[in-house]
Amino acid sequence: MDRAMSFPKSNTNRLGSNPWNVPVAKLRHVGTHCRYPNISGAVRQWCSASMHYAFEDISWFRLAFANYFGQNETAGAGNLRVTTGLEYPVNRDDLQFIEYQGGVVGTGPSGADIFSDGFQPDTIIRAGTWYKLWHFHENPTAGIPFHFGGPQPWTNNAANGLSIISGTAGGLINYLMFTATAAERNALVNTDASSNQMISPLAILTSSKSKSIGILGDSRTAIQSSAAPVNFDYVSDASLLQGAGERVFGPLGPWMNLSASGDSAYNFTTGGLGVRRANYLRFVTDVVNLYGTNDFGSQADLAAMQALDLKIKTLATVRGKRFWGGTIVPKTTSTDQFLTLAGQTVTAKESLRKAVNAWRLSAADVYDGGVIDYAGQVEDTATGTWKVSAAGSQVTGNMTVGSNTFAAGVDVFSPSHNGQVIYVTGAGASSAALIGRMVYVNSKQVNIVNAITGAAVNCATAVTAAVTYVDCRKFSADGTHETQVTGKLYSANLAPVAAAAFNR
Repeated sequence: MDRAMSFPKSNTNRLGSNPWNVPVAKLRHVGTHCRYPNISGAVRQWCSASMHYAFEDISWFRLAFANYFGQNETAGAGNLRVTTGLEYPVNRDDLQFIEYQGGVVGTGPSGADIFSDGFQPDTIIRAGTWYKLWHFHENPTAGIPFHFGGPQPWTNNAANGLSIISGTAGGLINYLMFTATAAERNALVNTDASSNQMISPLAILTSSKSKSIGILGDSRTAIQSSAAPVNFDYVSDASLLQGAGERVFGPLGPWMNLSASGDSAYNFTTGGLGVRRANYLRFVTDVVNLYGTNDFGSQADLAAMQALDLKIKTLATVRGKRFWGGTIVPKTTSTDQFLTLAGQTVTAKESLRKAVNAWRLSAADVYDGGVIDYAGQVEDTATGTWKVSAAGSQVTGNMTVGSNTFAAGVDVFSPSHNGQVIYVTGAGASSAALIGRMVYVNSKQVNIVNAITGAAVNCATAVTAAVTYVDCRKFSADGTHETQVTGKLYSANLAPVAAAAFNR
């Protein structure tokens, strides 16, 4: 990185030391789409663009980033250097640069939080509008923390998010900072193959009295698994919300998602493994606890699970805030790609899951915000398994190498199968399964496309009379995590319930 470059001071509006003197009690998180980094990329530079929605007028703000990552808050490798430009209004040509201790490049050592100076845009960010932050993060020792929740389904549309990853230092920062127009920046192309990895602030802070939400959870809410978009919930509309927590609480007000894949309530509250993230809860008014799935294996009974919920509620940064919870969705295995109820098997802790859900729904003294019944949306109550599609079926069919057309031996398809998942045994590379979304052709044929890009997913190994699951993996693909179908269900049915309670 060229340290000698000069930045146009006319685009830099630093408030000096004044915001540092705002009492913590009056400093509040006002951003959206702010996520904790789940993982560290072994790269030297990363350019990302994140979109954020203003629920109120924002006249000044500070940004926070973490040089640590994951469920154990693992310290990042070496010094992390960050540079941030504000694009507001969106599609404005010139960026305004946020400063860090008086300089455009902020540096945080391994394990540190990086806070910007107070920054006053030359135009107030108005309530009801979106604003974009351009990020350039660099680490000479090749370690940059990032999160899941990328710009899909707009894979090459920087108006909704951007992720450019590089293993070598180069001139990218010059392009980011000195590009003349927004159109040129928006012409940049995502180099992240999965299009589900990016950088955003962990928090956007200012003086405010508005309500603000902190989301705690595991991979269900951290939007884990960038490599399998047909398996997990991902962005499906202009809200850019993903996962169980964001789909329900994201529309209500400013939010930060502190979830981490593999995390548990026990891990978060024991051994100092959630201390850094818990510190950020001082900036919100409402805390959402969506832990549970990863606690069943280590907790013996309902009393132990209740104790963990209470331990979160009584953390110093949570005590006295509105406390929200959620029921825990099924955890099962399947012999037929979650096509049928009979093909699923629940875990040995199924009775404990049901007991926890029943208790949470009745524990108004603990969950004074409310408890969102996620399980009620996706669970077959008689079996405790994931619901299945009424239009699902098991058939046999053929595919030829280089084609994305699946031909069934019987009339099975209808227009209702558009966008649903198909699993063709043996048709992928090295005879692995071929999985994608269906595009209806006729009653015996569908084309198979990528869930994010819509590009053809072609057969790599010719198959004849291959066992195939049609409209499978409807609500979960792996028995633990929700699909995009489920995410949309949460948005439609649960977000209004949460909004009514949140605004009371």
